[in-house]
Amino acid sequence: MNEYVYQNYIIKYFEQLGYEILHREFFIGNERIDLVFKEPCGTKLFIEVKDERVDGYSAVGQILTYKALSNECDSNFMLVSHEDLKDNCKEALNFYGVKYINLDKYKLFKELRPYETIKVIRKGKNPFKDKNDFFHQLDRYHIGYSNIAEELFNFVQTELHPIKEIYCNLSDGLQFQIVDAGEKFLTIGKQNKGEILFHFPYGKKFKEEIIQKYQGRISFEEEKGPNQLDVRFKNVSPKELIYIKEMIMAAFYYSLNRIQT
Repeated sequence: MNEYVYQNYIIKYFEQLGYEILHREFFIGNERIDLVFKEPCGTKLFIEVKDERVDGYSAVGQILTYKALSNECDSNFMLVSHEDLKDNCKEALNFYGVKYINLDKYKLFKELRPYETIKVIRKGKNPFKDKNDFFHQLDRYHIGYSNIAEELFNFVQTELHPIKEIYCNLSDGLQFQIVDAGEKFLTIGKQNKGEILFHFPYGKKFKEEIIQKYQGRISFEEEKGPNQLDVRFKNVSPKELIYIKEMIMAAFYYSLNRIQT
């Protein structure tokens, strides 16, 4: 389990305690902190996450830098780690008013219940308020793009999420990943372009199989990377949308098989 997957479970842990996830990979100045929550009392909680490779002294310095750069005086800061910190590191955090909690990632993995629907989380320098805003913005570039994106989102939610829990990071598009996987298996849409992107982690061979199967049925864009397939919305007819869904399902199962082996 890498740190990104660990973060997925931390998000779920705090939300089941009554917190609301607002953002991941949030920028404070030029620095990026892992998670931002709205606390039950209404204040913000900024969290930096460290897995088992944590350097306690470095982690303390990092979270204190974020706190110093922030201009939100009423917000709280917290360090979360898989391995427990040394006592002197905890004392330093306490002295500067930074909270700390030790959460065993393997225990979280076993005990936390899944979300009933896909969890959508704003990520990075995101221009969209939520997924509905994203759908609306797509139609600014071409009427009907939102219908394609929304249909594909609903397909992932109704057909794939019940099989294995899926998170969706909202950045410059909707980025879908299985909760236990460090890589996304699908991106829907890119601002100003209207592309559907397919990411196959370590999937050069699988990518070649997909191209061979759907060549002549789907209009693929020029190759941009060994693990990526691009299809523009403008090239997707109702008939081709059926093939797109087949490809999404194949990408999902490819990602699922990787984490189960």
